[in-house]
Amino acid sequence: MKNLKNTFFSLLLVSFGAIANDEFKIGVSIGFDSVDYTLTQTYLDAEFGSAQANFAVERNEAVPTEGNMKYLSPTLTIDARYGKHGLSLKRANGDFAGFREATLMPNQGYPYTNYSRENDDPRRIETSLTYSFKVNNNWSVALGTYDGEVEMSYVDRGIDTVCINSYLEAVSATNTFVSCQTANNPIFDWAIRHTGEESVESNGKYIAAVYQDKITNNLFWFGKIGYQKTDLDTSGTAKFLEVQQYNSSCAAGAGINAGYFCGFPSDYGDAENPADGFEWDVNYVKASSGDATILGLGLVYAFNPNNTVTLSYEVKSFSFDAGTMDLTYDAIFPAQRSGVVNASENIGLSDEADVLSLTFRHQF
Repeated sequence: MKNLKNTFFSLLLVSFGAIANDEFKIGVSIGFDSVDYTLTQTYLDAEFGSAQANFAVERNEAVPTEGNMKYLSPTLTIDARYGKHGLSLKRANGDFAGFREATLMPNQGYPYTNYSRENDDPRRIETSLTYSFKVNNNWSVALGTYDGEVEMSYVDRGIDTVCINSYLEAVSATNTFVSCQTANNPIFDWAIRHTGEESVESNGKYIAAVYQDKITNNLFWFGKIGYQKTDLDTSGTAKFLEVQQYNSSCAAGAGINAGYFCGFPSDYGDAENPADGFEWDVNYVKASSGDATILGLGLVYAFNPNNTVTLSYEVKSFSFDAGTMDLTYDAIFPAQRSGVVNASENIGLSDEADVLSLTFRHQF
């Protein structure tokens, strides 16, 4: 759909040029955006794994977590000007490994405090379409649409220590101290692994007022203030794997004293092998919406009427609503439980980006 939209406006520009070539001006800009991007989100596994369903000694708390990456993005802009009217289409491609960081969400402490994440290899692309109207020599107004997309692949790993009530029933019947409610009675661990793909889409509409003035005959400055309304959606698929693991605390005495034989490391499976554990297919969608104040400042140097260089900085200060999540989990045999989770509490979801831009424009 986006490609179709881009093609349509390109044809529209060419048509206008053919009709009024003497007044119609087309420009092409190339440059770089230095982007400081922040994504805040909450991970929920809905407590369908065996560890969470069977009294994990330390419950996994879903906490909104902030991720950040800084990257350099090549940009291409095509614009057209006709009298007081202007139209521009900008594409910023942050999918270049040499220009971006290897991780967005934190490597430690996400999705839970005792978990870790491998580099999630984020890739971010932005497209904006802007219409502008020149009110006078100093003031103009602009409105448009914005689409941003982040794609990433991730592997999360963690350990959940659990206690199974049924293993202790015979002992707890005569010794009330021995139960899963006492955290000093671990039995074994679950090694947890999430392997997934995630896409974050930000779709917004904005309006802004721009003021510009001359410093010298060749140097100009401009300031921008505006408002943006954004819908933010995160969708993903993942494999949730859990494999029983040897617990050293159990062997050290807590489990044995409770009357349970803890086994040996060789009795347990390979934490990376689905055949040794239980697995689920997970699909989820998270959504939120927000408002932003847009502030921008920049300089333009004109070598001549057809060639200019622009340096600008823009920041958007967002305030997002509480998010929602819809999640389904489908058991892969021998796992048994499947289900659906709809959540509207504690689903923190927001993003923002500060952008420093340097571009060269040539007008034909």
